[in-house]
Amino acid sequence: MISVIIPAYNVEKYIDKCLESVVNQTFKDIEIILINDGSTDKTDEKCLKWANRDKRIIFINKLNEGQGTTRNLGINIASREYIIFVDSDDWLELNALEEIYNYITKNNADVCLFDYYEIYKSEFGDLEKKYINMPSSIEKSVNVFERKDLISTMITILCNKMFRRSLFIENNIKMTNNICEDLAILPLIFTKAKLICHLKQALYNYNLIREGNMSTNFSRIAEVKDSLENLKNNFLKDNLFEEFYNELYELSFSIIKIFMRRAALNLNEHEFEKIKNLFIGFLNENYGIYTKNNKLIDGNVYVWGSYNTRIIVHKLLIYNQNLKKHFCSSSIISAMSTKPKELNNIKINSNNNFRREMIEYDINKTIMNLSKSESESIDFLFIDLLEEINDIMKLSESYITKSAFFDEAEIKLDDSYEILKITDSNRTKLWKKYCSEFIIFLNNNFGNARIVLIKTKLAEKYGTYNYVESFSNESEIRKINSILDEYYEFFEKNIKNIIVISLEDMNYKFTDRNFEYGCHPYYFNSIYYNLIDRQIRLKL
Repeated sequence: MISVIIPAYNVEKYIDKCLESVVNQTFKDIEIILINDGSTDKTDEKCLKWANRDKRIIFINKLNEGQGTTRNLGINIASREYIIFVDSDDWLELNALEEIYNYITKNNADVCLFDYYEIYKSEFGDLEKKYINMPSSIEKSVNVFERKDLISTMITILCNKMFRRSLFIENNIKMTNNICEDLAILPLIFTKAKLICHLKQALYNYNLIREGNMSTNFSRIAEVKDSLENLKNNFLKDNLFEEFYNELYELSFSIIKIFMRRAALNLNEHEFEKIKNLFIGFLNENYGIYTKNNKLIDGNVYVWGSYNTRIIVHKLLIYNQNLKKHFCSSSIISAMSTKPKELNNIKINSNNNFRREMIEYDINKTIMNLSKSESESIDFLFIDLLEEINDIMKLSESYITKSAFFDEAEIKLDDSYEILKITDSNRTKLWKKYCSEFIIFLNNNFGNARIVLIKTKLAEKYGTYNYVESFSNESEIRKINSILDEYYEFFEKNIKNIIVISLEDMNYKFTDRNFEYGCHPYYFNSIYYNLIDRQIRLKL
């Protein structure tokens, strides 16, 4: 039924836990292909003991050739219909193979994705686990030509997937020994699979702690570019590069971002710049329609607006630290007013640094107090008006945004304030007055920046890519969205030289039921964010 392929290299501290989790599976009809790849510690001795103990283990002891070559050998030796890869420092949940096999056969799929846990040490040194689910949800078996986003949002590791072995054999798919060798073949495998399914259970434990783990070893970081080249060449060979151009760019860019973030923590400034230029050169050469003459991927950015725009901008920047400031949970009315005396020395009760900072920005009117050098250093200012849905508190002659962040902070005020809701008739007039001042402020202070207006509104529906239903307060949402339409029209009409982004396709204007931060109408889904990003890249 299932072949479990386990390459092992210098894992004497971890191999017992790994093998114990495999041999004790509730699903018994398995063969375990255990390959020692020339370890220099006592890994081979431990593997041999396990092989003598359990006859289902096929043990191979060989010279060191690398993980990709070792996995290829395991695939060739495997005799079962399905294969699964387990890294020798990781372990399975005891019911993993039974659950995955039942699901992949029930759906008659060639590939089954499943969720997993990341195992890491907390700041206090305790072992903790984080549940990782798929960015793109699959409710029923699909083909990647129907759901191309499965490539652009792919988690490029082999070990949270079960495959029909014939995908590798019939298509002669081989892995290299480069870092990220999974990346070069997984999207190609997806194009060969007739059906792909997703089991929403965490059944694999992915160990981030091991010293020398590829995830934290940067001596071979330049090889990431080689894997990206291999990925591109695989699609060129199959005449699929143009068809999946957008998805391959987005996947490649997301991988580069991961290694840029890690490089920033591990390399000196000279090495970091060298790696950055290597990756940007790759993008310009292969995906130049999006990157050539585009300062965005390496520019300095401010965001005014909702967390949606933060998500969108992070997907556009090669290095997230280039998002210099985000003004979230603030209304234009609040920003353009003076700081209320009632909030001098106020205590903000929030353990979340980002939320506390956003409250402080709103109370202190931080955007109005930027230095000239700060505002002139910004290449792009991204704006959406979704935060205008928040209530506004009037204190004396000033205003504060009564956002969810503000409410959570339990800031104590007396009762001498007035609440203005977005649906109040007098608020739109007040908003237009302050918005006119805001536009003048932008023109005077952000003259060097390109301003991008993303016309984000509330989602009226939630669900999955196959089925959506209306939020219970859909009529209220529609009323608020009509007011936001008026706001966007006013803003667009009164400011010059802006780039306007709007997604008109209603098929993707829904909140993902399983969205990471909750199923709320002010969030959307991965396809929505990708389509917005594509518009921005093309217009810039």
